[in-house]
Amino acid sequence: MKKWFIRISFFSIAFLFLLMAGVFFLLGTQSGTNFIISQAEKQLDGQLTIASATGALLDRLEITDLVFDNPTGKAELGKLVLDWKSSDLLRLHFHILELSADNISYTAIPGAPKPPPEPSAPISLPELNLPITITIEKIAINNVTFRSSAEAKPLIVKHAGLALYWDSTGIQLQQLAVTMAEGSVKAQGQIVPTGNYPLELTTDIETLSPDYPAITLHGDYTGDLQNLSIKEELRGDIDADLQGTLHNVLNALAWDMTLHVLKLQPKTFSPEVPGTLEGTIKSTGNLQQLDATAQLSMRDSEESYVNWDADLDLMVNLDSLLIQINGFNLKHLDTPAVLDLAGTADMEQQLDVTLKWQSLQWPI
Repeated sequence: MKKWFIRISFFSIAFLFLLMAGVFFLLGTQSGTNFIISQAEKQLDGQLTIASATGALLDRLEITDLVFDNPTGKAELGKLVLDWKSSDLLRLHFHILELSADNISYTAIPGAPKPPPEPSAPISLPELNLPITITIEKIAINNVTFRSSAEAKPLIVKHAGLALYWDSTGIQLQQLAVTMAEGSVKAQGQIVPTGNYPLELTTDIETLSPDYPAITLHGDYTGDLQNLSIKEELRGDIDADLQGTLHNVLNALAWDMTLHVLKLQPKTFSPEVPGTLEGTIKSTGNLQQLDATAQLSMRDSEESYVNWDADLDLMVNLDSLLIQINGFNLKHLDTPAVLDLAGTADMEQQLDVTLKWQSLQWPI
């Protein structure tokens, strides 16, 4: 009996040793990498081709000129780099040094139209208490081109990057960045992925295209997904401050927002329109109804005909797109001209309004 136990133990240890040696060969050597790639290409029947791969999955791996072509679309990748500390897994630490991809293109091949999605149930976020620590020093994607079909206009992302640290206290978002020809977005902060997901985030957005007004936005977000406070500062061709709160962000979005327009010059959008717009717009509502009030002033020192003050009070039914104008009052600064309007309007240009005016004339 003792001999059988010794033999079984010996063979078990030998089998475990061979298994570990095989895993190390596949994941820890150049030869193993070559074997995995050759088998993947065979199993995918020529849909996948890889020009070269150097390194190992357990250390640093570089892949160049990957092409995946199947009936749903064609993807091409110039270079992929995976560099991580596999030994840190022994300390329950998943540590990525670099995961980067360059020169990615994907062209979809349109198929049969998909049926409309079924109504979704209310969103319930998972409680993410990870048993390990995650460090991502660098995830980067450069030069991505996506086409929904061969003839479609491409969507191009110049750069996207991510760096974070995730432990039992939550996610420390060190960097999230996306750059396109139209603009760039950056974010950093902290998220606790439990309960209502408490968070503190700062964001910076900048327009880069000459086709759009030159604007920078700096945002501060605090609270959680039940009550999220927002502060946005717009500067550039438009100067404005936005403050407010979003409620029940995921399932029954509602808001209470105030926009202070410090300076908006219509000539930014239409060069022939003079003047500078200032004022305050307040809005409360949800996905069914929006209520808004506004007090706005237009001023120009040389073209007095644009010097108007406006007060607006309206309600919009977002299901039917019916606009209820409770009151719209215009007063000219330098003359007794007054205009009052109230009523309803919809997107089919059906109007039912009452219009009153006093001392209107042209030119003013």
